[in-house]
Amino acid sequence: IPLKYQMSEDDCGSVCLLNCIAFLFEVEEMPLELIKLVSASAIDCYDDLGNYKGGDTSRKLMVFISKWIDVFATKKGIPLKAKYLSGASVSPYEIAKCLKERGCVCMRTTQSNKEHYVMLTAIDDNYVYLFDPTFRLADSYKGNQNIEFISGHPFTFNRRVKVEQFLDELPKEFAL
Repeated sequence: IPLKYQMSEDDCGSVCLLNCIAFLFEVEEMPLELIKLVSASAIDCYDDLGNYKGGDTSRKLMVFISKWIDVFATKKGIPLKAKYLSGASVSPYEIAKCLKERGCVCMRTTQSNKEHYVMLTAIDDNYVYLFDPTFRLADSYKGNQNIEFISGHPFTFNRRVKVEQFLDELPKEFAL
């Protein structure tokens, strides 16, 4: 299934999670319960009065979804693991290990000075390959030698980011 783009300014987290499911499963193997959980709950940034606060998927909900997926997969015998990492527990080594085992990572990064979710799908010595659910034109990264727009891989990635940018601790686009 080709990966999807956001439909609004604020649904990157839910789209990223659904893209992870599409990346990991063939259509006939796709656990519908995962699609239902993400579709029904992943946009949760509302106040107590039901007013939208801006944003998409809270960190708290990402923790819940990760735990739920892990328990669900274990009970159903599905070979799937989900783990939520933040702060000092985020390890580039663990991310690389996951990607090299044909897994994917739903990563919170920075885009236009706000939090944004993207899906990492591969890594090599020089680049991290990811799918950014924000639709952009091919010339969006002209002048930025660390990020490259990639077309022709609708099932796996649409950006290639130099490892140096990815590992940068400053709030940069596609940086940890």
